[in-house]
Order: sequence, then C-alpha cells, then structure tokens
Amino acid sequence: SNVGSARLPATAEAALMPPVPEGAPPAPEASEGAPRQTPTRPTSGGAGGPVGRWRPKLREGWEAPPSAHASKGRIKIDKAAAPHMNAEENKREEFSKPNGTKAGRGHGIANRAECNLGKAGKGKASALGVAQPVGKGEKGPTAKDEELESELRKILREVERSSDHTWLLQQCLRQISASARRAYPEGPTWRVDAFGSAVNGFGMRDSDFDVVLHCDDEAQPSARAVLKKLIGFLMGNGFELLEVITHSRVRIPLLKLRFWSSNSWDALHCDVDLSVGNTAPLVNTRLLRSYASLDERIQLLGVAVKLWAKRQKIYGAAMSWLSPYAFVLMTVYYLQASAISLPSLQSYGDFESDVASSAAEKEVWDSGWLLGESLLFTLFRGFFAFYIEQFQWGRDVVSVRLGKPSLDRGLPCFESLAHRGEERLHIEDPFSLGRNLVDVMSKGRDGKLKEAFQKAHAGLKQGQLASLFAQRSAEQLKQLKGKAKKKPGGKGADASQRGKVR
Repeated sequence: SNVGSARLPATAEAALMPPVPEGAPPAPEASEGAPRQTPTRPTSGGAGGPVGRWRPKLREGWEAPPSAHASKGRIKIDKAAAPHMNAEENKREEFSKPNGTKAGRGHGIANRAECNLGKAGKGKASALGVAQPVGKGEKGPTAKDEELESELRKILREVERSSDHTWLLQQCLRQISASARRAYPEGPTWRVDAFGSAVNGFGMRDSDFDVVLHCDDEAQPSARAVLKKLIGFLMGNGFELLEVITHSRVRIPLLKLRFWSSNSWDALHCDVDLSVGNTAPLVNTRLLRSYASLDERIQLLGVAVKLWAKRQKIYGAAMSWLSPYAFVLMTVYYLQASAISLPSLQSYGDFESDVASSAAEKEVWDSGWLLGESLLFTLFRGFFAFYIEQFQWGRDVVSVRLGKPSLDRGLPCFESLAHRGEERLHIEDPFSLGRNLVDVMSKGRDGKLKEAFQKAHAGLKQGQLASLFAQRSAEQLKQLKGKAKKKPGGKGADASQRGKVR
C-alpha cells in the first residue's frame, strides 16, 4: 500500500495504533471526533522516561526496524519512503544505460532563444581539473588522488543514512495519516508526502523529515486550523511536540515534532516539520531525486558539498546562510556548466508527476550522456575550482533550469529574478523563477561565503581534505562570535548565530 496515503483500511489503523500505558484514560471512539487523550504524566522517570514525556512501545505486529548497518559505497535514495515518488509507473530499472561515452547529444535548453546564450563560456572548463574519460596519451588519476578519494568516501560513510531511517520515515508517515483520519473522520481524504533531503537522495544521517499533509478538496480547511486540531491526535502516538509555528507572520505554518519508534530512550527518533497544503516542494524533490539517480557520484558530490558547508558553519537558512537546497543546486549547476555537460532535466519535462520525472531521466540515458570515469574527489575539487576560476561571482546566475555557463544576470530570461541588480551571488529557483535563493543572506555574508570557497579551493589544490570537514572547536566558535560582536552591526551578526540547523 502507498505509505503516504490516508486511505488505509480501518483494520490497518487499529494495527498502527500503539497500546496505551497502564493507568492511562481510555481513548474515545473515532466517531466522536475527539482527540486521543494523552496519558497521565508519571511522577518520576522510570520506564516512561522523564516527567511529561511518554512514548508508546512498539505495538505487537509492527515490523521491526532493519538492522542499522551502513550501505557500502553510497548513500541510498529512500525511494520507498517517498509516497509521491513511488507510483507504479516509476520503473527506472526498465531504462537501460547506453554504452556510449558522448556527453549530452542535442539536449534542448528552455528559453535558449530568449536568453541568447550563443557560445558563452566555451573552452573555459577544461582548465578546472575535472576528470574526463581517459583516452590514449592522457594521464589518469594520481596515487594521491586515489588516496584522497578513499578518504572522502570514508568521511561520507560516517554521515550516510541507514535503512533504519527509511523505516522510521515510513512509520512516521503512517502515524500522521492515521491521525488525520481520526481528526477528520468525515473527510476530506488526506494524503501525506515526504519531501526534501529525507527523500531526494542528498540527505544525511541527521536530516530532518519534511512532511506535508494535503488533499485534492478545494474546500480544504486552513493550514493553521488543521495543525492546531492535529496536535491532540498526534500526542501520545509516537510524537513529541517541540514547537507550534502558526502565527500570522509566517508564510508556511508548521508543527515541529519529534517522532519516536518506541518509548525506549535509545530508540530511533527524528525531528519532523509538518505543514499543510505546502505541495510546491514536491516538484523540487522530484527534480533533485532524478539528478541523484543519474549517477551515484552526483548524489555523493551533493552530500559532500553540504557536509563541507555544515562543518564550516556557513549552512542553513535559519542561520542566515544558504539553504541545503541552494547548495545542491550549485552542485548540479557546476556539473552542467563545466566540461562535464550534464543536461538540464527540465528541458525534458515539468516534473509535476513521477511519470514526467522518469521520462526525463530516460531522455538523458537515450542522449548518450555519461559522467565518465571521474573520481568523486576530482569532482569535489572541480566544484570549488569552477566557482573560483570560471564562474563570475556577482554577474553570473546559477540556473539548473538552463544549465549553461556564463548566464549573465542581465539576460531577459532573468527579468523576474529578485535582487538581480545587486552584484552578489545569484541562485535561481528552478520553478519559482522570481525567487533568488540568496535572499536569506546579507551582502556581508555573501563575501564570507566566497572566502570560504576560495580557502577550500586553495586547500584542495594542495591536497588537503580532512581539514575541510573538521568540526570547529567550542573555543574557535567563541572567538568567531567575539569577532562578530566587535564589528559594526555585530548585534545582528550575533543574533544570526542563534537557532538550530539540521
């Protein structure tokens, strides 16, 4: 059955409901439409945990989570955990990869005539150190490159998602689905879908679950009303409420939750951001998932860039830095605009459905494009070389929709792009064309971001890798915080350090 659907049979709902602890008040019948009552708080810790926090035991009949072992060599895409990407038409295994090694044969580019791209940027990518298929007379990777390749993959294995994360997400979606049916027994018919890093192939072990509850009914209740009503049904069913963000100033109301697989304090758990009717990210998720499925190294490269940014403390919109989504788009655009010539998948489809995304992937396979024999480390080094040596910071636009080098912000196709008149980094949202994803950063942070790219580029040219992923010590963070306070406007900079980034 579809994991994210709210259309489970009544018997399945009963199986999904965990038992109520001994001494808890009985839950009302579903027909009454009343929330499930939260059990009486224990007076001390004990088996139920600290005061005020109770989580259900794993109900008999539930499938136990798979053993937590790391998959070898790659970070797996959680296909089963993404209900909106698990349609029966989505049969990627039927698409055979071509044996050729030519790159991007004749792939179309949206709005090419409008942008008047011409021959911009040709001949610049060959000097970036990007490994291409090795031919006669060409040098392959050095022994040092091979050593750094092994080191990089070892670092990524430490943050890869296990099969337990997929299982936990499935259980989370089932519980939200069941809670929505109990809250609205007479309709509408709700669907529950996951989006973002948890299912797009670029997630890490500590990535949150982003979940949206939505329905096809035009008379859908307001998001704020639905979330407030759901609180009572979610509590005591594996969820712990962390924060309610439904005030009028927020664009997308949220419930910040924590989902637990059982009442054990060492149980699997993850933070969940639950929204209602926020379906726009599902399209973005399909697009990134399709890029990740083209080659394992695309997937791993995106994770490596995100991990680097996170370890350097220049990561997360909540901290006034670029979002994880923006860093992945920068990764994809590098592969498009460099000598690798990754085709733009949006030139093949609109990604409004799983069928459309699968068809776009098939077009790429049929075009004969392959990534070649590039090492993951070489691609990682080439990413920073591209943005320092070729990309014109302040003039060019990162646009995976167009996927061509030297895309000047003054081109007609960027007429609606916000902040395009400013000389700073520009990242176009591939679907909301007016949105510039750098809008979360101040100009000062734009300069610091470029400095971080320059330092990484210089370090990788010297064969330094481990230092790029080293966790900053508490003393280093304290020194940075002190410097921020001394600068003009330090108050704002200090305030930006608050918040939790996942």
